[in-house]
Amino acid sequence: MERILEPETLNQNSGNVVKTKAPATHLRRYTWLLLIAWTVVVLIFLAGTLYQENQAGLMIARAEARSHIEQIVLYRQWNSLHQGVYVRVDEHTPPNPYLAALPERDLRTPSGKKLTLINPAYMTRQLYELAQRQNKVEGRIISLKPLRPENTPDFWEKKALEALERGAPEFSAVEHMPDQDYLRLIQPLIIDQSCLQCHASQGYKVGDIGGGISVAVPLEPLRAVTGKHMSMIWISYGFFWLLGLVCIVLGSFHLGKGLKQQRRTETDLQEAKQTLEAYIKASPLAIMTLDTQGCVRLWNPAAESIFGWRASEVVGQPPPFLPEDPSPEFQDLYSRGLRGEPVRGGGGASTATARSWISAFPCPLSTAPRRN
Repeated sequence: MERILEPETLNQNSGNVVKTKAPATHLRRYTWLLLIAWTVVVLIFLAGTLYQENQAGLMIARAEARSHIEQIVLYRQWNSLHQGVYVRVDEHTPPNPYLAALPERDLRTPSGKKLTLINPAYMTRQLYELAQRQNKVEGRIISLKPLRPENTPDFWEKKALEALERGAPEFSAVEHMPDQDYLRLIQPLIIDQSCLQCHASQGYKVGDIGGGISVAVPLEPLRAVTGKHMSMIWISYGFFWLLGLVCIVLGSFHLGKGLKQQRRTETDLQEAKQTLEAYIKASPLAIMTLDTQGCVRLWNPAAESIFGWRASEVVGQPPPFLPEDPSPEFQDLYSRGLRGEPVRGGGGASTATARSWISAFPCPLSTAPRRN
């Protein structure tokens, strides 16, 4: 930004030089404030946009978690509809010890294959173990009164289960874990008839909240997908911010040039005024000016010498020498003076006539009466 210097001004009454503060200082200050304000506004909008994008990502993660739970619930309902299903016993599917009281927990086919009953809870656990091995959505069944120690909730899950028992439809939050961030979500697990095979002894009835299905959706894959979109947001706001900076700087530059030209004009006017004042004071001619109300505004030393009145006696007062019966010539000059036309009295005019002429007209008015 161009530096603009404020010229020194002359005090009209005392003649002292008075330095006024440069407007460029204020211009630079306002420009910096505007730049800072623009930056803050852009950052606020950028933060809001990034927050909305992050919330949109979390909404997608929640939708994925809800969809996963819906699938698990659907599988459980299918299993419950068939009162459990039998699968072959292997190292991954040993007989469920919590179903040992059932007389037909284990079966053997005519060919000698061993089969074991898979209830909804056992099936859900195996589904989650498979998903975990494939690095998909993690989850498990939890309860505040678990039969299996593995179903004991952690601190966050316990807090979520307590909220579900108070009537919350679900509970979710972003959990920061050592490997990455997860969107954790829990929905209530409602006791149905098949659940009573294991949990009737705990006092549960059909329709009670027996626990919850807890899932954890990894956010890193989702953030990798939305990373390009986030980059475009940063680039867009960066370009928008730079465009605003350029506009502010260019506007400040042009305003500075205008102020500089204005100060140059004011300097020229000040110098012209000072020169005119010097000429008026040094002039041998009697010079006076009147305002629009007819009061004396200026009365130079020559007027004091010629007419005998000091400036302190007439400035701010109507002229003391107005004629009682003005001539037509005076009336014409007076009318011209009221219209702001410059009038000069001289030639063969007498001192009295010159006094009348001088007293009647607004600035600028000068007269040079002939000395007798």
